[in-house]
Amino acid sequence: MKKEITFKEYNEALNIIEQYNKQKFEIKEENKNLLERRKKLKYVLRYVSSLTDISISTISRIENGETAQKKTMKKLDNFYTKQENKKKL
Repeated sequence: MKKEITFKEYNEALNIIEQYNKQKFEIKEENKNLLERRKKLKYVLRYVSSLTDISISTISRIENGETAQKKTMKKLDNFYTKQENKKKL
């Protein structure tokens, strides 16, 4: 038996979908930024992996827009920040 939803419920569902899509877009932008930073530093995945203890496949998945644990994202961000600051010296 199908239950009809109200207009209010429909709008709430649309808002949830919109928020989800916005989050996915923001994640992809953040991940793209990590890829650009790695390339700017001229580092290959294997090198980053060896210094961060994050697997090559995980770094690759992140750079291709997949989600990851916050601690992994933070670890990569901190690593790139440290490396960028070294290059400035």
